[in-house]
Amino acid sequence: MGYETSAYQATPALSPNEAERAAKAGSILIMAAGGDGTINEVVNGVAGTLKPSQVERLFLLGTTNDYARSQRFQWRSSGSCSDY
Repeated sequence: MGYETSAYQATPALSPNEAERAAKAGSILIMAAGGDGTINEVVNGVAGTLKPSQVERLFLLGTTNDYARSQRFQWRSSGSCSDY
């Protein structure tokens, strides 16, 4: 049994549509990486369409990460590239 993967670089106008399309298509995992605006767009796109068997993962990579700060997320450093 294999898995099909797809990756999209979407503009702010397309992010909600792509996220909703993936959720409705039954994608098992929907991931988004970006700042507060990207996270907002993707969450709005999948709102009301995700099933319990689907998972959404958000990678908060913005400059100020206001959302992450407001939720008091714990920050973890993985080290710099020069450490490897």
